[in-house]
Amino acid sequence: MNPENRNMILAISLSMAVLFGWQMFVVGPELEEEAALQQQIAAQEAAAAAEAAAELNEVPKANLSGSASEATPGVASSAEAPAVSAPRITIDAPLVSGSISLAGLRIDDVMLKAYRETQDDDSDNIQFLLQTDSDRPFFAEFGWASGDADQPMPTADSVWTASSMLLSPTTPVTLSWNNGKGLTFRRQLAINDDYMITVDDSVESSLSTPLTLFP
Repeated sequence: MNPENRNMILAISLSMAVLFGWQMFVVGPELEEEAALQQQIAAQEAAAAAEAAAELNEVPKANLSGSASEATPGVASSAEAPAVSAPRITIDAPLVSGSISLAGLRIDDVMLKAYRETQDDDSDNIQFLLQTDSDRPFFAEFGWASGDADQPMPTADSVWTASSMLLSPTTPVTLSWNNGKGLTFRRQLAINDDYMITVDDSVESSLSTPLTLFP
């Protein structure tokens, strides 16, 4: 055999040996270690998700419509109208008008001033949020929940006290409701020059012991 061919075959053989050795003794163990690490991370994430889900199931639901099991915070949960009648706060902004009832503070009357139902100038403005007595009720409501059954929470029938009966970009409204057992719930409503209504909730407690609430 030609010495040059023999040397070339030897070089190729050595290269293949190095390549397979590297794959078997270096790359292989690294891949196995990485796969094991990924499995460990996945197991930890699954355990954390299961724990979070269990904690979530233990959180009581906000009592918005008189039943803690039927209402979810921030979601239009019941199309039933409040059982009590109350004055309504007027909403007046450059692009939005409407009203909010002091009973339950459900945001259920918002009209878009700049948009109409059709291209006809005489057509009605689009009603974005609708009261429960309409054909297509659509609204937003917010509430609180407590693990203490002895502490009343605001419901859809709770009548709040307002600092003003006008909500505009220059006049935010602060509302309050006292549960008669040491808690005063406050809600500040504000609206900008566009379409955004901001809701800021807080609770003042005169209790001597801590109490956990869920918004």
